[in-house]
Amino acid sequence: MSETASSQSLVAGLKRSIKDLRQSLEERDRECETHKRNIKLTQFNQMVTELNLYKQECVRLRDIAEKHVSNFINQQQAKEQME
Repeated sequence: MSETASSQSLVAGLKRSIKDLRQSLEERDRECETHKRNIKLTQFNQMVTELNLYKQECVRLRDIAEKHVSNFINQQQAKEQME
């Protein structure tokens, strides 16, 4: 095999390697972007879940407060009626 044919073969092999590496890099870049989107979506879903929990807790605490206020008012009215 002549030196020119050997060089051409080497160049062709290197070009294939470069092409394969570029495709591999592009695939990894796509995977990274997918993971980033998934992480952002997961964080968003966690925030929504936390918000819903806070809402539920606020409703629960409001109900407790309303019961205490109602009991206090009833006790005051009972005292007034006794006097």
